Amino acid sequence: MNCLLFRLVLLLVGSNLVAADISVQPQSISGVIQLPPQWNRMAYLCYIPNLNERFTISNSMIIDEAKINDTGYFHFNTEFLPKEKGLYRIHVTKRGYPRASLTIGGKAQNFQFLIADKDVSLYLENSDTTQPFQSLFCKDDRSNKNIYWVNEWVQFADSAHFAGSTLKKELVVNAISDKLRLFADSCSDPIAALYALYNSDFERNAIINEAYYDRFLNKWDNENSDYFRTFAANFNKSTSSKSNFNWLWIVVISFLGGASISWFILRRKPEKKLEEALSIQERKVYHLLKQGKSNKEISEEYNIGVNTVKSHVSSIYAKLKVKSRKELLD
Repeated sequence: MNCLLFRLVLLLVGSNLVAADISVQPQSISGVIQLPPQWNRMAYLCYIPNLNERFTISNSMIIDEAKINDTGYFHFNTEFLPKEKGLYRIHVTKRGYPRASLTIGGKAQNFQFLIADKDVSLYLENSDTTQPFQSLFCKDDRSNKNIYWVNEWVQFADSAHFAGSTLKKELVVNAISDKLRLFADSCSDPIAALYALYNSDFERNAIINEAYYDRFLNKWDNENSDYFRTFAANFNKSTSSKSNFNWLWIVVISFLGGASISWFILRRKPEKKLEEALSIQERKVYHLLKQGKSNKEISEEYNIGVNTVKSHVSSIYAKLKVKSRKELLD
């Protein structure tokens, strides 16, 4: 009897050791997500090619899926990922929803961003089952702790109800954006630094703070990833490049002058076709963007958070293949 009891103890200890090994094994993204009953027991991993598309979702972006067992445990093998660090997104869906669906903000938010590569070993867990993804935290990884820190400030700016005037709220949101820019300036992780800037309303700030972005791009001049190329495209960083291509403007202007009538006639149908790719909410935001409305004005028009507006704007840019409001208006 004692021998049988001893063997049973060994078996239980051994199974716990195996479970522990699974949770910390290299080349994996794993963890425990406690989900309410209305959620599907499947996690999806997406690759985000550039930060303009961080809120874009489609079946083609899903690169892997993992079963979430009864204890909440899931596991992705990362050996097939590129060796370079990139931005990824884990999400789940509610029952009855398609697998390619995102809910941005609030308790129903169903995704979390991660920085990973083929050799990464990440373990995640959530602390609040009522907000499973807003409390999902990655242990012992500085890059992803930075992502989590940025998300906390973004959630605070988007959901907090500030006492006082609209002006006071705007001042607080601006202060948070300044904090994110300060973080990006000192951060040693390039993707985390960019992630902070994309959440700081950099497009509006770039007009009055051009020197900051010149300095930032110069700091990461050796970064040749799509993330930085997409970001740099928002700025006229190289004066030499502009001078080298000035002569092309003569040809371009001549061509556009000759083709302007045909362009105007043929333009209307493609524009309508592109607009059909937008969701209903994105179309509403799109029409206000075309009127020159700011993120704040759109937020007040539809009674949604400024950061939610920025998410829709980023998705609109990606779907319409534009990089700025100016390009959208043109």
